[in-house]
Amino acid sequence: MLNLRRRLNYSKYKALLWLQVFRSFKSLSFKSQVNLLLSFLIDIMESLITEPRNPRTLFSGVYLIKPFRLIVCVRGGTEDLYNLLPRREESVHDIVVSILRLGDVFVDVGANVGYYTLLASRFR
Repeated sequence: MLNLRRRLNYSKYKALLWLQVFRSFKSLSFKSQVNLLLSFLIDIMESLITEPRNPRTLFSGVYLIKPFRLIVCVRGGTEDLYNLLPRREESVHDIVVSILRLGDVFVDVGANVGYYTLLASRFR
């Protein structure tokens, strides 16, 4: 079990992750907006009492990924928003962007929610 200091540090880290989520995604409905706020509040509270895990949304929703100008449907109870967070894996993101050229074919084998597929779609 994590001690209190580690739990508080982890909660701060989670709050920063959620700040990135709020900056990167735009809710496309009132329900999606409420979903983000509730998911954030509950996730931060849970991080004080449970083992560490990635941010999850409570309910399904529709969001705009601002940097890509793409609309995505996120499943409730999943880490989809976290996995779609732009530049979450910065080094891989940079490699994909540096290699792809306009008109290239990109196959994302084993894609989870398809972040790199969405990234590659910018080069179509």
